[in-house]
Amino acid sequence: MFIAMEESVPIAQCWKNDACWYPDLFVEDRFRALRANARFCPSEARSHRARWWEKKVKRGPVSLSSPSVLMLAAFVSLLAAPVSAQQTPPVTPPPNPPQTATPPANAPPAANPQNQPAATAAPKTPEPGIQDLDRFFSIEATYSYVQGQPVLTGGAAFSGGDASVLDYTGRNTASYSASMIIPMPARADLRLSYWHFLGSGAQTLDVGKLYLVGATYFGVPYAQGTYLAPSYSFQQGEISYEYLSLPWPAAERKFRLYTLFNIDYFNVSTVINGPYLSTVSSTGNEVTTIATGSKDIIFPSFGLKIEYPLAKSVRVEASIAAFGFPGHAAFWEADANASIHITGKLEFVLGGRSLYYKTSPQSDEYFHQTVIAPYAGLRYYLPNLH
Repeated sequence: MFIAMEESVPIAQCWKNDACWYPDLFVEDRFRALRANARFCPSEARSHRARWWEKKVKRGPVSLSSPSVLMLAAFVSLLAAPVSAQQTPPVTPPPNPPQTATPPANAPPAANPQNQPAATAAPKTPEPGIQDLDRFFSIEATYSYVQGQPVLTGGAAFSGGDASVLDYTGRNTASYSASMIIPMPARADLRLSYWHFLGSGAQTLDVGKLYLVGATYFGVPYAQGTYLAPSYSFQQGEISYEYLSLPWPAAERKFRLYTLFNIDYFNVSTVINGPYLSTVSSTGNEVTTIATGSKDIIFPSFGLKIEYPLAKSVRVEASIAAFGFPGHAAFWEADANASIHITGKLEFVLGGRSLYYKTSPQSDEYFHQTVIAPYAGLRYYLPNLH
């Protein structure tokens, strides 16, 4: 703003002349004009300011409709407009509410969702990896090719005079085995296994001793040179408690050493048939031409088992266990295999086992046999039962 004031007019006359002032000027502008002219007459300016304020007080407060107040309000509104535009979010019209069907009058009241228990997602069963697979419930089935035939020998309790040795000949049939692993507490597993195979053959009896004219097997006599068709059956059942002895803690090493505590059951049964022998004697009596018998072993056993992952999907295992008494029944067994991970729950197993057993020589007759059996099979892992 500019002040309409003549420099040639004396300041005292200017103050007394109302024509020198524009009444619409702001109070601040008037003070600015007074301060500008104060250098010519400071004392007169101060007295004039005092008289002016006295005059304004007598007039009363400034009206809200005065031009100065309106201009100040417009200036403040211009400054506040950008700030309010930034802070106020755009108003969007509310969406149309979905149409809901009105329930019938006799419908039961809906359950309060606040009273319903919160649905929790079921924990995902971890998939077995190449390490610590023994910590999962699993089943295994294998097919094996058995080599080795049993030998039947007269024992210390044999009562006849014609006891001899019978070497079984022929071949063994295909063998099948199955096992199951159940995880147990305290870093251990419980393994249940079953193995069964058969063998049969044909031979001519040759006792091998000149003073013997024949042999007797399970109470049935056979003459020297008799054609025989013997067969046998072998079964083994085992319950094995496998305790993880090393390492400790188990997560720090890949190598595993287990201590085995087993209970083994063996059964060997045989049928010796003379198919060309007459079943009736010359006197008309019936003659027995088929001899049958079986022997059992029930023993505890102790052993060790090692396990090591060779690669990301290949794991090897080897175990050995044994038990026996001198002059009595005894056995030992060994197993080695490699497990190849096919999928998250399936493995291909390739290995071999060896077994030696001897029933008690203190009985009338006893069996002994050494078996070598390569095998192949599949192992499937299931979610843990606990």
